[in-house]
Amino acid sequence: MIPLIAFGLVISSTPAWGNNWIRKTGGDSAIQFDLCDLNAGFHDAWHDNNGHDISPTNINPSHVHSCNTVEVRMNDFAYGSADPIGWWECHSVNILGQCVNGHVHINLSKTGSLSTGAKLSLTCQEIGHSVGLDHPTSGTSCMIQIVSANRQHLIQHDIDVINAHYS
Repeated sequence: MIPLIAFGLVISSTPAWGNNWIRKTGGDSAIQFDLCDLNAGFHDAWHDNNGHDISPTNINPSHVHSCNTVEVRMNDFAYGSADPIGWWECHSVNILGQCVNGHVHINLSKTGSLSTGAKLSLTCQEIGHSVGLDHPTSGTSCMIQIVSANRQHLIQHDIDVINAHYS
């Protein structure tokens, strides 16, 4: 993302790139998250992020522990030091080229020393990508590219962007 700077102001969160986020049609805002592949620390972080960050939006989240294909499957694994700390990956698209399901990946090879707050930040950021948020260039949102225990949740602007996607 190229930062948009005008008159010394840095614009906050922007919608995610292209169609690489879960799209719902016909007013359907239900998104199912599968938590079967999360260890206890990231499982707890998802529940905290869901309560603070997803529930205030127009999204109607639910979660299962089935390891089946749902809209967003959450998994953590020791991917190795060459991969990023976390990422969102769309797996299949509909006829309109819109993402219908994918994975949030958390790289355990890089998260061993993360505090609970940093785990919240990372989980919030990757969930944000799955529902249409990109990295802003500044601010206090968890969507800032660098994981920080000081930025564990979405800000109102992020929630407004999500609500525009899922209205």
